[in-house]
Amino acid sequence: MGARIVFEPTVPVPDWIAIAPPIAGGFPGWSREQLVQFLETGVNPDGKQARPPMPHFRFNHTDAEAVADYLISLKPQY
Repeated sequence: MGARIVFEPTVPVPDWIAIAPPIAGGFPGWSREQLVQFLETGVNPDGKQARPPMPHFRFNHTDAEAVADYLISLKPQY
């Protein structure tokens, strides 16, 4: 929810993101289909890989849809 990530790498990691993105309500500016594709491939709509510390997981289509629907259903805490 946009909080600071409480752990850091012990060595420099390129593109490390220190603050988690706000994901309640879905990823701002992304369609449901873009979010599903990201969860399946790890590639964002700009064609870039997820930045560390995001793990390199790949959901199957059914699970990606379920996770996307869940995230979209959450009320943002802004």
